[in-house]
Parts: sequence; C-alpha cells; structure tokens
Amino acid sequence: MLKRCITLTLVSLAALFNTKVNAIENAKGTLPDATSSNLVPFTVCTNSWTPFIDDKLPSKGKSWRIIKEIMEVQNYKAELELMPWARAVKSVRDGDCDALPDAFYTDERSQWALFSEPYDQVNTVFFKRVDRELKPYESYDDLKGLRIGIIRGAAVTPEFDQTVGLQKVEVRDIRQGFSMLYAGRLDLQVTEDLPGLHELELMSKKYPSIGSKLVIINPYLAANSLHLAISKNSENASKILNDFNQGLAKLKSNGRYQQIMNDYK
Repeated sequence: MLKRCITLTLVSLAALFNTKVNAIENAKGTLPDATSSNLVPFTVCTNSWTPFIDDKLPSKGKSWRIIKEIMEVQNYKAELELMPWARAVKSVRDGDCDALPDAFYTDERSQWALFSEPYDQVNTVFFKRVDRELKPYESYDDLKGLRIGIIRGAAVTPEFDQTVGLQKVEVRDIRQGFSMLYAGRLDLQVTEDLPGLHELELMSKKYPSIGSKLVIINPYLAANSLHLAISKNSENASKILNDFNQGLAKLKSNGRYQQIMNDYK
C-alpha cells in the first residue's frame, strides 16, 4: 500500500512538473522579443557588387557587413534588397527604399539623398581588349570617338560625366558590358577594379579566354569614396544620417571597423 502511494505521488509530481514546463514553453511563445521589437526597420537597395555586396558571400560582403553592424549598434534592423542598379537608384530617389549603399557622391544625387561619411573607397578604371591598340590618354577629350560602356544609372567622376562628345553606351550591368567589349562592340568599359576582376573570373567559366583578353588600362580614372546615400523621402532621413555617422565613429573607435577591413585584405 505504501509503495502504491509513493508511486502515485511520483506520477502526480511528474504530471504537475510537465504541466508547468508546458505552461512556461507556451508563455515563451507569447512573450515579445524585446530586442527585435525595438529595432527600427531600415531597407537598403542595390545590385550585387562583389566583394562589397553579394548575397552569396559570407555576411553578404564587406560593405553590407559594415552597414549592418553600424545600424545594429544604432538600434536599426537593416534589410537588404537586391535589384538592378538603375532600379535601386530610382527606388531610393522615390523613397520606396531607405538607402543606396556604395554610392559615389554627385551633385545630382545630392538633390534627393543625404550622404554619409565615407566608409570605404574603390578604384574606378577602364577595361579594354588586350589586342586593341589605344594611345595613352591624358584627358577625356582623347577618348572621343571610342565606344565607352557605362552601367545605366552609375556615376563615374564629375568630369567624366560632364564631358561632352564622349560616345557613352549604357549597359544593364557589368556582365553585359564585358560581353560587348569581348565581342568588339565596345572599345572601353568603365567599372571598378575589384568588382570587374571578380566578374571576369565568373564569366571565364563560360568564356575561358575572357580573363586574359580583357585588361585594365592605366591611369585609373579615380579613387572614389563609398557612401550610404539616404533618401530624403525616407522618414527621419536626417536622424538616420546622424545615427549612421555616429555608429561608424563607434566602430572605428572600438576597433571593430578595422577588424572587418582586415578580413577582406
């Protein structure tokens, strides 16, 4: 009889324990996530631009890692939306997206965007066919008569963008530009050195000789600073700008920014 009472007591205690555990687990599902609920949503629109932003890379690339960590420090939840560059520019200009990353400053863009402090820089260059003889250029006037591919919606340099008489051919993206250059339908293609070389590596899987046929020519066009361009049509645009700049300063002061940069050397 005593044994039976002990057994029943243990069963009852086990049942009571399971009931409490279930209640706690159910309660967990109804508790709000204080961390995520307090973060301000923030959308960033751009195209894939390896090694700076690419959803196939760890942490989605160097620029995205920097931007995401800055915004998290400042209590924002950054979301990345990938699309063609020209559409990303339009989305930010119209206020459908909060910000455009890896943006070069231009007077035209400053009419619809606020520009952050620079967080990186990149070399803008010309690519050409290795077998295409071109005389060294000293000014943009020396490039007149050449078919120059530029990505739709992209900025190059203020001087280049404003030079009259250049035969600029808009292309959808760097892959299309390199394909046209490889086929002899362009004389030059403007892009940035690291993203351009990465794209050639990818294209060499389909066109094995393209990596040796297309080369960078000197001198470089420019070393362009990379900024976060925040839409003036985004709610609290000025606050977002200040928060981003403060977050960048924090990452630099605590050494985290340099750690990220070192990971991509």
